[in-house]
Amino acid sequence: MFNVAICDDDKELTVHIEEIVYMISREQGIDVDVDVYWNGKNLADDIVDGERYDIIYLDIEMKEENGIDAARRLRQVDQTVLIIYVSSYEAYAIETFELRPFRFVVKPICMGKFREATIAAIREIQRYDTFFHYQFDKMHRRILLKKIIYFESNKRKVTIVSENGAEEMYGKLNELEEELKNSKIHFLRIHQSYLVSYLYVKEVAYDSIVLTDNTKLPISEDRRKHIRQKFIDIDEVTF
Repeated sequence: MFNVAICDDDKELTVHIEEIVYMISREQGIDVDVDVYWNGKNLADDIVDGERYDIIYLDIEMKEENGIDAARRLRQVDQTVLIIYVSSYEAYAIETFELRPFRFVVKPICMGKFREATIAAIREIQRYDTFFHYQFDKMHRRILLKKIIYFESNKRKVTIVSENGAEEMYGKLNELEEELKNSKIHFLRIHQSYLVSYLYVKEVAYDSIVLTDNTKLPISEDRRKHIRQKFIDIDEVTF
């Protein structure tokens, strides 16, 4: 199931976009659930309160909290949602760069361009929808890799901190780091005790990082230069 939000103060256009999204979902053989918002404030408020979407179609010029301000707020709690801006003004594309938009579709909507952006978003989500498998108390478990915020090591146990809370497993962080090296999501060993998902890093300081939920974790002295360079390299690839 793909959870989709459409946010635009043009109510006729939201109906049109919703129809197109459902049509594409039928073509692609996937299920979608669509919510419609007519201003950025309500969208951002819901996401801050815990609502989660896979794709957001977001207008920029809206009277009550525009699409840029709304995205700044929602990015504080959700780094993984794919934002597709739908706007009449291409000049805004540069301004939205810091918010990591996935695509920019110009109004009036070209069906071919919109369809291309939507299918690309679906493929991107499917690419990252892989599971991390682990075992604890003789039970086999799994969690979506993109939901994992960081791993914390404590002696023979590792705590998996995710959007769903915290769970434990037996293992060593060195082995986890090696296992996740070829993952499509970047995990960074910032400390002997922490392996962190790049998706959830909000700020990088000299000796610490701040996550999207404002958790602060230390960067060990011997890793500081490497971590700073790693962030630069990942950003160059991502953008």
